[in-house]
Formats: sequence, structure tokens, C-alpha cells
Amino acid sequence: MKNKQRQEGSLRLKFVPYLTLRSKLFEMNLTDLNDFVNEIVVTNPFIEEDRMVPLQNAEWERYVSQSEDMYSNLLHQLRMLDIDKQTEIIAEFIINNLDEKGYFTMPLEKVAKNFHTSVKQVEKALKKVQELEPPGIGARNIQECFLLQLMAEENPSPKIKHIIMNHLEELANDKFAGISKKTGVSEEFLKGLKEKLSHFTVAPGFAFKQEKIKIVVPDIIIKQIGNSFEVFLNRKFRRSFHLKEDYMEMIKNMQNEKAKKFRQMAENAKWIAKSVEERDSALFNIGQFIVQNEAEFLSGKMPYPKKNTFEKFAEYLNSDISSVTRLMQNKFVETPVGIYPLRYFVQHKARDFNDERLKIKIKEIIDSEDKKHPLSDEEIAKEIVKLGINVKRRTITKYRKILGIPSSNKRRID
Repeated sequence: MKNKQRQEGSLRLKFVPYLTLRSKLFEMNLTDLNDFVNEIVVTNPFIEEDRMVPLQNAEWERYVSQSEDMYSNLLHQLRMLDIDKQTEIIAEFIINNLDEKGYFTMPLEKVAKNFHTSVKQVEKALKKVQELEPPGIGARNIQECFLLQLMAEENPSPKIKHIIMNHLEELANDKFAGISKKTGVSEEFLKGLKEKLSHFTVAPGFAFKQEKIKIVVPDIIIKQIGNSFEVFLNRKFRRSFHLKEDYMEMIKNMQNEKAKKFRQMAENAKWIAKSVEERDSALFNIGQFIVQNEAEFLSGKMPYPKKNTFEKFAEYLNSDISSVTRLMQNKFVETPVGIYPLRYFVQHKARDFNDERLKIKIKEIIDSEDKKHPLSDEEIAKEIVKLGINVKRRTITKYRKILGIPSSNKRRID
């Protein structure tokens, strides 16, 4: 066990170089970014803060919100899947036994014995957990964690899967020639693969915040001005900073032993500024894409957003999907019709229907039913299918429960 922990620790150091700062900044929401700026202005002499944000501000109160921990969030996602009851029960057990990093380390044989079922059935349930967000959740080791994240972006070949599962440590230690000889994959490709993996997280569970209550401050604000919508970044609650150019000029001609350290800090400061600028630009463009596609929802003419896939967002931003998922993770947008997580505007690739539309249609059908003869979930499913939404009874049951609507027996009025 200690050797395994040492190996994972070593891999973590190898795959989290400082250049992954850009990815980390993309993951940060506005409050996280404020904490980060607060730290760097103290630790980096080439960065100076422009403006502090008052923490005792009455406007913060409207941003107070409840947050889910990792387990309740994943269980919520699970209940939206159309799976059989046994798989769901085992998947719930798996979720409740994830460690804080989001890994599942319990032997599958033990789970199978506990539920008096086969290992194959447990693997089926684990696969469903691994389909949840964020990518990498439910992995059994760091190799599988990386592979799941890669599979969320593309369809890797069996050879690439083999490299990640069997040669990850060699890849981390730049042993490209040896891997190339064993697998027939070019060294150049292996270098690219390592670069891609360096931007992946080794602890997907850390994406979730464990606080019961937190302040949800939107990164993006969409306002209606006349007949159009305008996008703004929320700078009112944002700590800003600038680079001390005069300090940077001073170290150019320094020759003493401290010069190298200062030059590195200066380079880091420049990279931080550039990464924040890229983050802001990308978030602004996400807001623009929402405005272009969700005008009816933003104006209140439509009760739910149309939604687009991560692929569509990535195409609009001319970016890769992993960067877009990081940008939209744990961030919110304030609109004329309320504050929503950015992912509220994303269509889950595992569902071919708009879940918000489905909720509304279920409620409409139940509201208009004959209360002396309320519709069963099977009958509601048939009505929903007539509307062009292809769902099964189990899906209706899950969404009905999410809406807090009782079963047909309890809705009957004699």
C-alpha cells in the first residue's frame, strides 16, 4: 500500500508541472480566483493588487446558496439515468464508498459478495458511476482516472489505452524511446500524449466543495438592454492585479545568485497574468454563446433553455473540450431570469432529451390528468413519447420523484 501511495505521489508530481496553472485557473470560479490573487500578491514580488473587494458587503447576501457535496451531487446525477433497479442500488453503494479524491478502491469481489451478485454486475454499476461528471470519478487508480478523462474527450485506440494503463509511469519519466519500441507508437506522439495528460486532474473528487452553505458569486452577468442582451464579466466582486514592470526591468541586468530565482518568479507572474486574461476571454465568449442560443429563455418566453453539448461550446470557442469543461465547472451566470450554473446550459451527451423540458411536460400532464383516474408512470411515458421525447417508464419515475410529485395511488381523489 505504501509503495502504491508513493507511486501515485510521484506520478502526481510528474503530471502537475507549473505549466498546468492555466488549467487550474480555468477551474477556479470567481471566489477561488480572489483567494488565489490574495495569495500571489503576498508571495510574488512582481505582482501588485489593484483593488481589494470588501467582504462585508450587503450585496453578497443575494449570492448565498446551498451547495451539494460530492456524494449528493453524484447521487442526483445517478437518479437521472435510465438503469435497472439492481444496478442503481449497487451504483449508490459505490458512490457512497468513494474516497475524497473520487476513487473507488474496494475490491469488486467484495461488493459482489455483499449484494449476492456477480462481479460482472458490479462492473456494470461501476461503469455507470464512471459516466457521471466530472470525468474520472469512480476510477480505481490513477491510470484509469486519466483514461476516463481522455475517453470523455475522444475515442482513444486500444493501443493508447494500453499505454495509459501499463506504461504511465514510464511516460511520466519521459521514457519515450522504450515505450515506442514496445508499442510501435512514435516518440513524438507519446510526447503529445504526456502533454495532454498533464492537464488532467488526479483527484476528480476535489472538484466538489464540501461546505453546506457557500456564497455563489456569478463569473458572468447577462443583462437585457433594450431588445438585446449584453455580456459582462463580474468585476465588481473581483480582485484585480497588475505586473510590476519596473521590478522586471531591474532584474534584467542582475548577475548575482538571486537573479535566477527572481527571473523565474517574474516569468511565473507573466504566465499568471496571461492565464487570467485567457480565462476571462473564454468566459466572456461562453456568455456570448449562451446569449446567441438562449434568447427565448433569457427573455422569459421559454421556461427552459435549449441547451448545447460541450462539443458545440468548444467549437464556438475554438477550444478543446477539456478546457471548456474546466471553464464551466463550478461557475455561475446571472441572467435576467435568475442565477444558474453554467452547466445548466449544457446538454448531457448521455441523454438525447432536454431534462428541463421533460420535467415541465411531466408536470403539465399530471396537472391536467383526471384526479379520479390519475395516470401511471407507464401511461405518462406513452404521452411523453407522443411529444417526440423518447423515454421509458423508469425515467418518468425518477423525474417525477425529482419534482416531488407522489405516485398515481397517492394522487387519486375519490
